[in-house]
Amino acid sequence: MKKEAQNLPNDQGLLGELGSEVSQESAPLLEFITRHGGLIAGFVLVFLLLTGLTALWQWHSNKEANSYLTQMAMITQKDDKALALTSLEQLAKEAPNKLKTLTYLTLGDLALQSKDLAKAQAVYKQAAAEDADGVSGTMAQYALIASFLRDAKYTNALEAIEALWKQYGTNQPLLLQQLKAETLARTGDTKQAHDLFVAISKTQQGVEAAYFLARAKAIGEQEGKQTTQP
Repeated sequence: MKKEAQNLPNDQGLLGELGSEVSQESAPLLEFITRHGGLIAGFVLVFLLLTGLTALWQWHSNKEANSYLTQMAMITQKDDKALALTSLEQLAKEAPNKLKTLTYLTLGDLALQSKDLAKAQAVYKQAAAEDADGVSGTMAQYALIASFLRDAKYTNALEAIEALWKQYGTNQPLLLQQLKAETLARTGDTKQAHDLFVAISKTQQGVEAAYFLARAKAIGEQEGKQTTQP
């Protein structure tokens, strides 16, 4: 029977700070999140920067847009991130249509910095829905998955991963494959997690291939222990 794993401590980077006590069973997922949290955060932050610059360039003659972007930039610079979050939520009501996704992604980042995971998840969903077929929507989906993992909501994370998985068709990026495998393990589906890690290892070489095979072996041993328990 599948079951949710124990709640994990907070992680680093986009995912927060790691707790000081980590169970041996949870260590691989924490290592993975810590290892790739910066990459996910980097995707989001670079996207925010590029989108913001593009918006400024395309909308420089629009006084309303310029005023909005200026106000948003000032809000995000506030030291009190909880206050910044509240202020941006109010400003978001006036967001021009072309800047709604950028606003939601920025709200999500502020919510994470304010340790308001529920709020972050809500606005990342809004961002994903606002640009369902675009790059910004994809970034929002990755950020949503990361926030679910930080919150130890593995079933929710897996659902978000599956939704993104379908969008890629048959060419899922390595990061998404790893996210799925580790999350499957956390939900208790060790067999599928094991098989996916084996499949991933066949696409890699050298140290990387060995690492994924080691993860598959460790999860396979975990599954064996579960089946032998009374």
